[in-house]
Amino acid sequence: MKTYRTIDLLNAVYNGKIFENNFKNIETGEVIKQGRNHTKKVRSNIEKNDIYSSDQTKHFFIVGSGRNFMIPKDTYTPLQFEKFLKEEWKEVQQPVSFIEAIESCKPIRVEHEYFCMHGNYQDTDHLLMKMGRILTPYQIKKVTRDGKWYIKEEI
Repeated sequence: MKTYRTIDLLNAVYNGKIFENNFKNIETGEVIKQGRNHTKKVRSNIEKNDIYSSDQTKHFFIVGSGRNFMIPKDTYTPLQFEKFLKEEWKEVQQPVSFIEAIESCKPIRVEHEYFCMHGNYQDTDHLLMKMGRILTPYQIKKVTRDGKWYIKEEI
């Protein structure tokens, strides 16, 4: 997955880019998501303050807390803020459903306790034949229903 600096993420969303995946800070492990991701209390506070209620796609929010990830940065010194703008974020691919993975016609992989591909993507027919040889019918049902399916993204 691609890696971005904070300044590049902010510039991209300012120019209208919509990211489908979350981003994980390489150094701190913090995960952020573009667009709405608020608890009811946070959303209420944001709506009172026009600067954050305008276009939510132009903001990133911390996954879990729903806080805008820029808010505590306004007290940074210029040196701290420069460091923040240079932080690196790795795009985190989101899992899809089994049906979406199959219908993509792209190489796919699955993560499940019964069947794990260790990050290797395979063509759909090869993957399904392998599952049929290794797993019981019950396990196949569990993997297709409960597995985390990923589609290989183009580079």
